[in-house]
Amino acid sequence: MLTDWLTHPRQATIIQAQTTYVRVAVAPTNAPFRLDFRAKKEARLKPGAHGAITHHTTHPLLLDHNEPAVQLFLTSRPHDPQALGAAIVHCVDAFSQGWRDVPHYLCRWHRFQAVARVQQTLQEGSGVLLYHAPASLAKAVIGVCQQHGVATKHFGDPDGVLARPDPPSSVVLIGSNYVIAEHFLVRAL
Repeated sequence: MLTDWLTHPRQATIIQAQTTYVRVAVAPTNAPFRLDFRAKKEARLKPGAHGAITHHTTHPLLLDHNEPAVQLFLTSRPHDPQALGAAIVHCVDAFSQGWRDVPHYLCRWHRFQAVARVQQTLQEGSGVLLYHAPASLAKAVIGVCQQHGVATKHFGDPDGVLARPDPPSSVVLIGSNYVIAEHFLVRAL
């Protein structure tokens, strides 16, 4: 069981990363282990990466997968588009705690154009502000917009009362590398 295996703090190095598993060497003996995952949602695993290996059922990375998604649109022009833009960036940065960058939630289908698209949306007072964002982030950005006297429209449930996935996903971190999945199984090699 993963939670039993991770009861003591451990340092690990990623040896091999595959679609359904990762092999790690665990300090201090560099004992090899294989961590299998089922129903993987997302991963960033770089062979050679090193750090503490931990398991979390609550984490900023999980909100994208364990909360209902909301689309948020701006429907009125802000008095000060730059101030509203800065406040939204600050809100997203605080929400993600450094695990996601701002373009991830702002028009993420065109990441390279995200900043320009949001600046255009703020100038015109109309357009997509958040695309497929977790409900708690959408609710926070709606609050920021209200503080700036700007109207919004949303699709989805920003109060997050809609059904959550069952089973919910959890995340295994190895330093700043991670894998998000529904189930994990660890075994010694």
